[in-house]
Formats: sequence, structure tokens, C-alpha cells
Amino acid sequence: MREGQILAFDVTAVRLYGSRWAYFAAALDMFTRELVGYAVSGRNDTELVRRALESAALNSNLQPGWMHHSDRGASYTSHAYLAQIESLKGIASFSDPGRPTQNAFIESFFKSFKAEEGGLDIYTDLQDAERAVTAYVALYNTERIHSSIGMKPPTTFRQENNDKHQPS
Repeated sequence: MREGQILAFDVTAVRLYGSRWAYFAAALDMFTRELVGYAVSGRNDTELVRRALESAALNSNLQPGWMHHSDRGASYTSHAYLAQIESLKGIASFSDPGRPTQNAFIESFFKSFKAEEGGLDIYTDLQDAERAVTAYVALYNTERIHSSIGMKPPTTFRQENNDKHQPS
């Protein structure tokens, strides 16, 4: 596997003050474990996941024929969203119903997020949640080590892997 070949996508909810919710859509490169795209919104809808996909397209090295893997949520299976994946030369792949283990990488990311940030606070508003998500993504990508990639943070692993494949 190489960078930009398989991206895992999902959405989680974060609590806002006053019994309200924000939604955090994320895209994780399964090779580098880097969170390459995300979006935060007050609505869990196709626009939210579309923005996360656009962010991933801008911030990752998607290869033609790359795979978009997610659950079968309505946002991920909408015709407009599937057309967006296709326009980015991607192929949609879905977990079987009721099988979150088939999307384990992004589920693990959200478990870490909830344990280390998103489950610890009730954010004052959407902007507060967005700031916290942005700060966590930066920390996760640049400082948090991962055993599956040699006890390195994802950006370090990606950079070292790219350096290995540069022509001399």
C-alpha cells in the first residue's frame, strides 16, 4: 500500500453547550495514518462529508483509482457524493451493515479523539468545537506516535516514506 491509495471516512458527534451537537467528519489515509481531511458542522449531512472529502483531496496525494471507504450512511451513499468521489478518480467502498470493525482505522481515530479531546468537554459553540478539532488534528498528525508506523507521528512517517521514494 502507498500514500493516497485508501482513505477511510466517518463522522462523529461532539457535545455543545445547551444539549446541542456538532459533527466532525474525518478522512484518514490508511497507509500514513494521517488525518488528511476534515470538516465540522452543526448538521450531519452530505455537505459536511463533501467538505471533508474536498479537504482530503487538497491535502493528500490521491492516486487515480484511490479507494474511499466508509460506512453506508445516507451522506456517503448519496448520488451527489458518489459523483464527487468519481470526479476525483476514486472508487467507493463500504462496510457491511452493522460491521464497524470493517472501518477500524477511522473508528480507532475517533476513539482516540473522544478519549483525548472530544469526549472531555462540552464546547460552548460550533466555533469552539471547530478550534478544538483543528488543534487535535494538528497534534494527532505531528506529535502523536503510532505503533503501526514505527512509533512515529503520521507526518514524520509520510515524509520519511516520501524521501525513500525520491529519485537520487
